[in-house]
Amino acid sequence: MGNTELNRLLQEGIAAARAGQRERAHELLLQVIALDENVEAAWLWLSGVIDDPGERQICLENVLALNPDNTAARQGLRWLATQGSIKTVEPVPAPSSEKPEPVQLASSAVLGEPSAPEPVPSPSLLVQVEIDPFGCPYCGGSVTGEEARCDDCHRLVTVRDRKRAGAAGLGWLALSFLLLGAATWLEGFLVSQSVEIGPLPQWLSQTAVRWMVGAALLSPEGIPGSLTNAADLVTLINMLLAGLCVLAAAGLALRSRAVYFGSFLLAGVLVIAIGAGLLTQLTGWLPALFRLGLLTLVVKWLVDSATAFEWETRRYDADVDQDLRTDLDYYDRGQYYYEMGMWAKAAAHSKVATRLAPNQAQYHVSLAKAYAKMGYLAAAQAETDKAGTLAPEDEDLRTWRESLSRLEELH
Repeated sequence: MGNTELNRLLQEGIAAARAGQRERAHELLLQVIALDENVEAAWLWLSGVIDDPGERQICLENVLALNPDNTAARQGLRWLATQGSIKTVEPVPAPSSEKPEPVQLASSAVLGEPSAPEPVPSPSLLVQVEIDPFGCPYCGGSVTGEEARCDDCHRLVTVRDRKRAGAAGLGWLALSFLLLGAATWLEGFLVSQSVEIGPLPQWLSQTAVRWMVGAALLSPEGIPGSLTNAADLVTLINMLLAGLCVLAAAGLALRSRAVYFGSFLLAGVLVIAIGAGLLTQLTGWLPALFRLGLLTLVVKWLVDSATAFEWETRRYDADVDQDLRTDLDYYDRGQYYYEMGMWAKAAAHSKVATRLAPNQAQYHVSLAKAYAKMGYLAAAQAETDKAGTLAPEDEDLRTWRESLSRLEELH
């Protein structure tokens, strides 16, 4: 099984635990651990759906072995100690370069069916401290089923967005259509003005020259009467096609999918118009060759840019992005998601930033603001207090503290 299957099992296990389906959650979370013993969230949630205090202690200690900073696991061990379920809680050593191996649980047959449920740290507390990485990016709630909608805030967690442009930039593609439109307009204009051309030198009247540049452009006297109307028609068509080229350039720059497919049709019509001009000898092969060459480039760039006009559906969760390196990267990405209203995802990134640079007050403030948006005012107050010890004279922090106090009064 790959990571996709592992993530699916973990998400379903967490959802079952939240729904009170302890037996199903127990089974799913054990499957996750069997696949990968280093999944911190699986051990944490498993501790809430089993009843044996010793097994529960093993789960929580495994969480701390993987992440010594996990507050929820520490609170769970302290709670077990106060209930007399375990004798002592061994302090967890500071993290070393080598990750300790998690302690193995007993088999599911040894654990048996759950009896009368004992009080355990509530899922809301777990979510408040440890955001579910597979939950809703907006509120941190559970996302189950195929609807891709949060069970709590009922917001869609999928976003339709454009794919990245292909090999040819959209700017060059739009510019090529503008050049094509200008060349088409110029040819139509010259055909329309050909009747005003006076007597031409003898060498320009030769058949070879006329064929190269077009009889209408050099010797209107040599045009048969039946082609006079054809010249007007060619002029009208060229002017119309030039206007369509300009519209196509604008539509491609705006990444219109309809204009993209219409551009192929426009290119085909331009080829027909160029061929008609050659057959009627109203245009010669030199301008036709230029426009055909430009059309070839346009079609190639259209094909290369196909992905720029395709939609892709992306599903967001509350996990941190994998392309970040520094604390500033995580902080900036957290600010980005906060502006998008994805407060759980913003909190996840800001939390990493605070761990990488715990002395940066603005990182704690950003995490506090995300927690406040999610409704975790106690956690927001704790992060605000940390920021206050780092920057006690900061005016923005004082303003935020007042805003947080008003929120607490309203609740």
